[in-house]
Amino acid sequence: FHEKMGTLQTYLLRMEEKCKYHEDEIARRKEHLKALVMEERLCVAAARMGEHTAEEMKKGHMEEQRSLQAKLKDQIGKQSSLADEAASYQYFEEDAKRSQEQLRALTACVKEAAKVMREHGPVHLSDVDHAISQFTMELRRHGEMIPPITRLSHSSHLVANQLTVFCELSSSGQLCVRSKSGLVPMLDFL
Repeated sequence: FHEKMGTLQTYLLRMEEKCKYHEDEIARRKEHLKALVMEERLCVAAARMGEHTAEEMKKGHMEEQRSLQAKLKDQIGKQSSLADEAASYQYFEEDAKRSQEQLRALTACVKEAAKVMREHGPVHLSDVDHAISQFTMELRRHGEMIPPITRLSHSSHLVANQLTVFCELSSSGQLCVRSKSGLVPMLDFL
């Protein structure tokens, strides 16, 4: 009887430990789920704010356009003899229309880019992009001042906002710039 009681108590202790483990795991998963829900809410809120901001900018430009049109009409009516002033208002009206068209095109572009990113995910960086990132971080860590390097395409980059270069990795994995004479290590190029 004591043996069975001992076995039963051991079994109960193991079951209590398992229950405690499962309770802890459930609590951890609940916290993780709460964090994911909060992240989703933040993403949705950020998207709404972006749309709201674009809409407000559009309304502001439209209001500005209306205001300029009204001013133009008033000025032409009051000072019909001053063709130069009328021409300047005409310019502002056209500029406002061009700005409005640019805003519409930009808004459409941003919406299309957001749609493509949702469908296809973020842009994947190449080995060259990773090598450039590591190269610049290493130089900055050593206190070196380096010009900005901006990616234009998978192999072309803009250095110091003025020089387009083609970057490659050498057969040994070293970051290089393609020149007329061949590959030049990036450190020597800069």
